This record gives sequence, structure tokens and C-alpha cells, in this order.
Amino acid sequence: QGQTFDGQTPDVPMTLWDVHAAYERGNWRLRALYTQATLDDTLAVNRELTAGNGIGDGEAIAEKLTGWYVEAGYDIMPALGGPAEQSLYPWVRYSALDTQASLASGVKNAGFTKDPANDRTVTEVGLHYMPHPQVVVKAEYRDWSSEADAASANNQDEYVVGLGYQF
Repeated sequence: QGQTFDGQTPDVPMTLWDVHAAYERGNWRLRALYTQATLDDTLAVNRELTAGNGIGDGEAIAEKLTGWYVEAGYDIMPALGGPAEQSLYPWVRYSALDTQASLASGVKNAGFTKDPANDRTVTEVGLHYMPHPQVVVKAEYRDWSSEADAASANNQDEYVVGLGYQF
């Protein structure tokens, strides 16, 4: 991003890829995703950030970040006798994400460590109501967990309400 380290702009490319699948049959909807990002020369990045911004123990920039989820849902509107263009869709999703999946050996040898709080899972349940195929009203609950202290921000549960429109 144009930042200079010791007067030079480093070459720190990032590779990001994902694999995803979706399956719909009848009222069932199933989805899954796996994604991974890799960064090069994270030792130079960590050293620079330590010197300039005070990165602390456990805050190292990793060379590999990963995440995945599996989700299942079922449209119950037909069973309720609702209009064909409407949908009422309860669903459940289990996700795992690790923003420090792998530290480069040079980063570890330089004394940087991983924070187990960055290896998180989340179990979500939700209900989506679609009064029109292009409009959705969402209500969700997210139960976050990690190896961090129970009071950590990484372990706080969330309630989410949203409205969406696709045009």
C-alpha cells in the first residue's frame, strides 16, 4: 500500500483464494466455503510494525490466514401455506477462522508469537423472511468462541437484525 520500510517499498504480495459450493433441492439450501490468504515477507512487515506502531506479543502478522463455514437452511413458507413468492428460511451455520493460522519460521525465530484468541469459531442461527424475491429481513444470533478469556471481545455473542434489497 505504498508504505516504506527503511526507505524502501517492500514487495509483500498477497494471494487470496476460495472454494465454495451451493446446493438447492426442494426447500433445502446447503452452502460451504473455504478460503485462505498468504502473505510474503511477513518478517519484514512484523519488524517494521513493531518498530513503528508497537505491535505486541501475539499480534504478529501471519503468513497464512484461513477460514471456512458450512450452512444448512430450509424454506418453511410452503408448509405454512404462505404465498409462493415469499420465503421464510431458518438456517444454521458453523464457521472457523484463524487470522494467524501459520507464522513464518523467521517470524517465530524473531520472537513473535500467535495469540490463540485469533483462532475462533462461531455458531450462528438465523431466520430470513423474504416478502419479495428481492427483499429480505434478517434476524441472527452468533455465538463466538476462542481459547481467549471468556470476557474477551473474541468471545462476545451478537444479535444482528438487517434489511436487504437486491436490485
